[in-house]
Amino acid sequence: MTKQLTMIKKQSGMSMLPLLMMILVAVMLIRVATSVVPMYFDDKIVAQVLTNVEESGVITKKMPVRKIREELNERLTRNRVSISLDDLVVKRGRDSSTLTLTYEQRGGFFANIELVGRFQHQKELTK
Repeated sequence: MTKQLTMIKKQSGMSMLPLLMMILVAVMLIRVATSVVPMYFDDKIVAQVLTNVEESGVITKKMPVRKIREELNERLTRNRVSISLDDLVVKRGRDSSTLTLTYEQRGGFFANIELVGRFQHQKELTK
C-alpha cells in the first residue's frame, strides 16, 4: 500500500507530450490571432471612412464613380489601408445612390496556407 502511495506522489504533473501539444496549440492560436486581428482593424477603418465621407458630404449621390473611387482610395491610403476598390459598385436610384464595397483580405498563416476574410459594406448616399 505504501508503495502505491509513493508511486502516485511521483506521478504528479504533466508528461512531455501533452505539454508540447499545449504549446503547439497556443502558438497556433497566437498565429491565427496575429493574422486575423489586423484584418478586422482594417475593416473597422473602412467602415469608418465610408461613414465619414457620407456624413461630411465629400461624396454625393450624383458624383461620378471614378471620383468616388479616387476619394475613397485617398482616404484609405491616408489611414494605411490597402484594398482594391475595383469591386466598388454604385447603384443609382431616383433619390439616392448606394455604394456597395465587397472585398477580401488575406493573411499568411503557415507556408502557403492563408486565412481569408471577406467583408462587405453598404452605404446609401442621399445628399
